Amino acid sequence: MTKPTPGDLTKRQQDAATAPETAEASAATQVPAAPERATEEPEPRSEEAKRYRLRLREAEAERDALRERLETMQRAEVERTANLEHPEAVWIGAEFDAFLDGDGNIDAERIAAHVATLGEKYGIQQRKPKIPRIGFILDQSGRPDTYDRPASGNVFDRMAESLSFGV
Repeated sequence: MTKPTPGDLTKRQQDAATAPETAEASAATQVPAAPERATEEPEPRSEEAKRYRLRLREAEAERDALRERLETMQRAEVERTANLEHPEAVWIGAEFDAFLDGDGNIDAERIAAHVATLGEKYGIQQRKPKIPRIGFILDQSGRPDTYDRPASGNVFDRMAESLSFGV
């Protein structure tokens, strides 16, 4: 065994002197155990708080689902407004938030500017507009013209044959 040096004695004395203080401090910081209740029933206020917490969680889940649904619809609207041959190309070099204004609405001008940039940089072109057919368009002979005319025979005759009316 080695003899204790004077520095060791003072260190031990300091440790011994502070030990009761730390024990008292730790005892003061310990939370006393809650007394057990005589009844098993929870308090009415805690049940009410539990219901409110449950409703809050349900409302937050619904809010998150609606937010996701709105973003999906807005993304589809951005792609539709861009009118590109490949709609997903609108996301090249841009994030979703870049197409929203300060109120969170879709800004068609921002989309148009981005589409113009895509055309310049990458040669991505917009789709040619489709002309809706309302009614009939007459051909040179004055008969109704259909874009998808069969190669031979009258459309109505073929329909009647397929329905077994016989013509």
